[in-house]
Amino acid sequence: MLACGGYSGPLGALLVGVFSTRSRFTAVALVFNGGVPVGGALAPAAADRLLAVTGPPWPVAWMVAFTAALSLAALLNLTERHPVHLGDAPTGTTAPHTTGQTQHTR
Repeated sequence: MLACGGYSGPLGALLVGVFSTRSRFTAVALVFNGGVPVGGALAPAAADRLLAVTGPPWPVAWMVAFTAALSLAALLNLTERHPVHLGDAPTGTTAPHTTGQTQHTR
């Protein structure tokens, strides 16, 4: 459970920095809820099938190591594309100002 808390704790904060405030809620929901079936359903099924076909558990261990390395590589290449804080984002349904002036709502 320590490993689960280690990644799921900062996951929300990490994902919101990747998407713009305009599509942030939908994008984070799609990414997170799209990944759960893949990692939560397909990975154990693939591991079970791999164990049934090969016999020893080593191929399953290599599969887990490969997916962990792939996840680490993706995490290291992930950048915060939209570092706009919610206090700096335009509010309401109006379009952002295009006059070149920055509006601060703090």
